[in-house]
Amino acid sequence: MDKRKARKAKYRAENKDKMSAYQAKYYAENKDKEKARCAKYRAENKDKISAYYANYHAKNKDKVSAVQAKYRAENKDKISAFQAKYYAENKDKISAVQAKYYAENKDRESLSNNYIKKLLISRSRIVRKDIPPELIELKRIQIKITREIRNQAQ
Repeated sequence: MDKRKARKAKYRAENKDKMSAYQAKYYAENKDKEKARCAKYRAENKDKISAYYANYHAKNKDKVSAVQAKYRAENKDKISAFQAKYYAENKDKISAVQAKYYAENKDRESLSNNYIKKLLISRSRIVRKDIPPELIELKRIQIKITREIRNQAQ
């Protein structure tokens, strides 16, 4: 069995042009069958495929980023046309998603600890771990008061 595999591999290596022509012809004649076979494989091995691509992307970040940047640079018109078409066809869906995001993340009353810590460490030498909870709470109160004054002034 090993001799047969070796002979087959050697033939394929020596006749790459013939093999690729044969494969192209077979694919052209059996396009639907091959597409169905590939779709079935992707459906059955979804986790395996996504893990492979995640791993590849993690190992080749620079290469992937360069390819994506090159594509975006060469296809600006195509991308903006696609985005405009998508936006026009899905205005309601996009508005609903944005409203949901705003309701969950931009609520004036929910000032998260991370957000307040970010405000405190910006433009200062304070380190995130050195900020006591009391200071976070006082800053939260200050922001609420400032926002309330701004709202009443309008």
